Amino acid sequence: MNVASRSTASIQRGRGSMSSWAGPRQRPTMSASRLDPYIVGVLVTDGILLAVLSIFLLPSQLDGVPFPYAVLMAAVGNILLVEAGLRLGYTIKRAAAPVMAWTVVVLLAFLGGPGGSTLLPGHDPRGLYLMIGGLVPVAFWMLRESMLDNNTGTTPTAQR
Repeated sequence: MNVASRSTASIQRGRGSMSSWAGPRQRPTMSASRLDPYIVGVLVTDGILLAVLSIFLLPSQLDGVPFPYAVLMAAVGNILLVEAGLRLGYTIKRAAAPVMAWTVVVLLAFLGGPGGSTLLPGHDPRGLYLMIGGLVPVAFWMLRESMLDNNTGTTPTAQR
């Protein structure tokens, strides 16, 4: 038996076919448990910590030039938080809870504190870069996930 007929035979038997990873995506489903609010709480706390860390690292410099790598960190971190929620079996709305907490904390940093001091001054464009860079990639990610779930006809998770 030559190589071509061996690979054809394995594809016909189902072994070695690409259908196992190229087929419809299936998200895990979870039954409601008493730990769900705590798990979502941990993800929301991670979103808050990511916001605080990205706000404090936003004025960083590289060789004297402002280099806000915190924007990249916020974009990747928000995507990872949403993906963690989706992999745990939550709906997109519930998986977006850490991003909503991140947005609230960053918006609160624009407000003036006692004495008129702010963490993110309104005249500095880096705050706008942080908002755009932290929200636009994760919005595209969630849109992509919802479109993939709608195209396959499967629900990503059990309704909660």
